[in-house]
Amino acid sequence: MSVMALTNRIERLPPGRDRARYERRLKSADGAVLVITVSYSDQPLWLVPSQIQAQRLVSQGIARWRIWTLTEAQDVLEACGSPISSHEEAAHLLASECPAEGTA
Repeated sequence: MSVMALTNRIERLPPGRDRARYERRLKSADGAVLVITVSYSDQPLWLVPSQIQAQRLVSQGIARWRIWTLTEAQDVLEACGSPISSHEEAAHLLASECPAEGTA
């Protein structure tokens, strides 16, 4: 499991189609994207600040259910007893084995 800013993910890709596709996604999301690789999914989750960035990623071909706004992440994690205030907090909790463990 890992949490990585999209810019870091792009830097690790060799030049080519995949890198160009991620660069387009970064540009369309205004750079405010975190990508989370989780053990319970074969595809990453994308955390964005607002619906505008979510819609831009959907237009790039990413399924909406894989894109969470900060508000959506807050709703889910607070219901599980883990209040958050930032993307980074949400990303780390979502990428952990047991997000609600150790919090109350």
